[in-house]
Amino acid sequence: MMTYMTYGLIRGVLEICDEYRIGYICAVMEPALIRILSRFGLNFEHIGGLVEHHGLRQPCAARLADLIEHNRANRTLLWQYTERYVSHAPDGILPIAA
Repeated sequence: MMTYMTYGLIRGVLEICDEYRIGYICAVMEPALIRILSRFGLNFEHIGGLVEHHGLRQPCAARLADLIEHNRANRTLLWQYTERYVSHAPDGILPIAA
């Protein structure tokens, strides 16, 4: 259940990026969160060293098109969930970056 909630949240973020034509995602995250996101197929590039911001955080960035293509090419669980959701979605809901 938690996995699908996480996938739904990630899918929502990607849809917002698509809707507003956001091409890059930038964040300052704990290294542990970066590892977790990487397991979901969301690989962020480190930009700079660790910084102190409510604890040690890593500045990161990712090109949205690269994240989507990586997931599509590798048929990650996130991509499989997206395909399954889209194939059963009501009319008017489009797949991200199709």
